[in-house]
Amino acid sequence: MTSVDAITREVLGLQSLLGRVRPRSEAGLRQWEQLPTRGFMKPARRRQAIDRLRRLDDVLHPSMIDAISDDLGALPTLERPFRRLDAQRTLLDADFFALKRFFYQSLGILETVDGLDGLPAADSEVCQMLRRAMETIHPENAHSARFHLADELDEELAACRDELRDIRRQIKEKRRHMEARILEQWDGKFDIHGRFHPTDAQEIDDERLRRHKDHYELSTEELDILQERRQQLADEVTSLERHQRERLTRFVNGARQEIDDLNQQLVAFDLAIARVELRRQLGGCWPRFVDGDEGWLQITAGREPGLMETLGAQGVQSVDLNLDRRGTVVTGPNMGGKSVLLRLIGVVQWCAQLGLPVPGNECALVDVHHVVYIGSEQPGSSEDTEGLSSFGREVRRFVDHWDAEGPVLWLLDEPGRGTHPDEGAMLAEEIAQKLVTRGDYVVMATHFPHLAASDGFTHLQIAGLDVDDATLEEELTRAKQGTATLQQVLRRFMDYRVVEVEEGGGQVPRDARRVARALGLRL
Repeated sequence: MTSVDAITREVLGLQSLLGRVRPRSEAGLRQWEQLPTRGFMKPARRRQAIDRLRRLDDVLHPSMIDAISDDLGALPTLERPFRRLDAQRTLLDADFFALKRFFYQSLGILETVDGLDGLPAADSEVCQMLRRAMETIHPENAHSARFHLADELDEELAACRDELRDIRRQIKEKRRHMEARILEQWDGKFDIHGRFHPTDAQEIDDERLRRHKDHYELSTEELDILQERRQQLADEVTSLERHQRERLTRFVNGARQEIDDLNQQLVAFDLAIARVELRRQLGGCWPRFVDGDEGWLQITAGREPGLMETLGAQGVQSVDLNLDRRGTVVTGPNMGGKSVLLRLIGVVQWCAQLGLPVPGNECALVDVHHVVYIGSEQPGSSEDTEGLSSFGREVRRFVDHWDAEGPVLWLLDEPGRGTHPDEGAMLAEEIAQKLVTRGDYVVMATHFPHLAASDGFTHLQIAGLDVDDATLEEELTRAKQGTATLQQVLRRFMDYRVVEVEEGGGQVPRDARRVARALGLRL
């Protein structure tokens, strides 16, 4: 089981969150897009990763990112050449081209960052290896990302290529001269393959032409000798090129571990840059993990990323949270932000446990093994084909995740709403109590008054509408006639602050009639 299942990933909008930034390299982008399906990082590794990201965040300037973006973007994957090496096969020119590009782009990155984030410095042995590698597989006056089997690799190869080029030139000139003389004497034409086709299928009696089915081919003793020599030279060049590829393959294989290590370092650096850029774009922070003695989740100025993407950072009201009990009940008006709060908590937990920045000014939290969302925003799934009602699908999700390794963070959005209110409230309370008792964490949004007043939970309430009925109705009427949407007006007057209420004293805000009347429903 993954740490966050497919339905929870979709509700939390994890792919959209990651889509805010993109690693530059192809390999980095692949890993970035796979993050939602990955398990959470182990605490020790995650702690090292976050400490590293904090340091990098302090020193990584946008100008440096700009300076290496092209090199990172052009960094090739080395899967194909490495597969051929693993299969003990000789590398092809395409493989050497990929390696040459890797050497060139890597050197450009390392010379620019010069030891940043623990990467090799510009004068390091690794950079010297890259320069030697480029000179070995493709000698040239100035380093470039190009590759071909250069004449400089072997004097004998260069000599054979020169002679082969000369022979080909002689054959071309000889054929051009002979074709012109034949066309003066015979009606017909030569095709692109050098074959002569006479007009009207006339019979040609010419010692320079040899019959082949429906065409004639040039053939003289001198031309045949040249063409035979051309084939000999072509075979010799092929043999010498094969020898050079085998030699260069041995060279690359000898440096395989260094190349592989550097490749992984650069991809990790690319991913680290993406994490830093995501923190800066979110205006977020790096999380801190606690043992839970003073609360299991504290967030200062948390902002749900999906809303930030829709409304812009300035249009989202931030929230503060301090959850100490394992069970939390959230109440609030319709359209008051309860589901948004659940998504924020889920995103914060997921980001933190994958070494990603958290969308808030400060954050401290505990470790969990899984995050599971069950509720009203649950998208359709294969369960629909079984004919289950919304309540049935809800119960099925509880069953599917009930035995997951704990602790689990459960995000319950109005559980039990699809059945009788009294029974639904009792069932939701019983489930939440059971999960909390066994050591899980539960955050449950509800409209049930019974749950709002139940004991044993932290009770939070969304403040709700902060406007009188007349003003609200007037503004909504104006919205119908202007450019603002009704939802934008409601959002302007909705107070999304999360307020803790005393145990047993929670009440469900009753703004539904006010909102319905303001939207124009006359009863």
